[in-house]
Amino acid sequence: MYLTLNIVFWTLTALIVYPYLFHPLVLLILHPFRRLKLAEDEEYLPTVSLIITAYNEEKVIGERLANLQALDYPAGKLEIIIGLDGCTDNTGEIIRQAGDERIRLIEFPQNRGKLAVISDCVKEAKGELIYLSDANTIQNTRAVREMVSPFADPRVGVVCGRMDLVPVGGGTQARGESLYWRFEKKLKRLEGDMGVLVGANGGNYAFRQKLFQEIPRGMITEDFFLPMKICAEGFACVYQGDSIGVEQTSERMRDQMKRMFRIGVGNYQSLLRLGYILSPKYRLLAYTFFGHKVLRWLAPLFLAGAFIISYFLGFHYHQLLYQIIFWVQVGFYGLSFVGGLLQLAKVRTGVLGMPFYFTAINFSLVVGFFRFLFGTQKVAWGKEGREDK
Repeated sequence: MYLTLNIVFWTLTALIVYPYLFHPLVLLILHPFRRLKLAEDEEYLPTVSLIITAYNEEKVIGERLANLQALDYPAGKLEIIIGLDGCTDNTGEIIRQAGDERIRLIEFPQNRGKLAVISDCVKEAKGELIYLSDANTIQNTRAVREMVSPFADPRVGVVCGRMDLVPVGGGTQARGESLYWRFEKKLKRLEGDMGVLVGANGGNYAFRQKLFQEIPRGMITEDFFLPMKICAEGFACVYQGDSIGVEQTSERMRDQMKRMFRIGVGNYQSLLRLGYILSPKYRLLAYTFFGHKVLRWLAPLFLAGAFIISYFLGFHYHQLLYQIIFWVQVGFYGLSFVGGLLQLAKVRTGVLGMPFYFTAINFSLVVGFFRFLFGTQKVAWGKEGREDK
């Protein structure tokens, strides 16, 4: 029994650490051998339908419209569609008053959810490429040009742009999230260079319209499901760091946790519907899916198991090493709790931001799993609280 518990504990520990240490190392080793050499064509300027979904975004839509008007892409080849999901504020009126002929406003009377709006807008789109973004995303001027350039290679089916998160008022949770996103960007670049980027940034990615697949009813998020379905059909999913979107992250913990709970539900929905991609027939894509995503989604189970086993080995078998490991875990979660309290009090947390964010992610996965299991997550979406300018 003692030997078995030792083996299980260190196996769980390896599975917890793997996505953050060993997976990146494997990618670094494979990178020189599996990197895609994409065809280039500076004159490649396909028609693009830039689709933005919005729900009650009157506080930010004016700035977003000005940003859209500044995009550097031939006017005759860029179609901008803004789909309003049952808005009850003045978002639609602000868009109409802008009087921009390039912007096509589609208003849906009911709040059905972001994915329903995306599906309907894609059906109305005329572009060869579909570019999905959000109402609160600010793009750099050359975002569209940079986004379409990898599509000059016919092997490319999805392109994920870069997303920068800007903390509102220097919120401590946003700092932890920012560090996490910097790590994610490096992973996305490595995976994208090999054409097996798993998932995309929901506010800044594009795909070929002919590859679009209807999003199943009840899905919460699409920015993982759609790219993975396209990639599983043999098309490359790549990263384009020169197409930049910027979003502010709310410093209100309630908004952050609400968003993470929804993402947690979406993760398990995707695992259920895309589990077949873990088959060895998908080779490198299956590996990146498992190493980057699946192990993270199962991490709460691994963390709970390691915590319980370390206590049992430490205090039942009187092993000093495991007693130390147990108290290190208690200390880590204690620091996370203090970080959460400081976050609620809007006090700068410094280094406590990372343990708090790591714990918050895993807690949101637990909540997301049970919401997924019992079907209690609403499909219709709201939004994070926007800060007044």
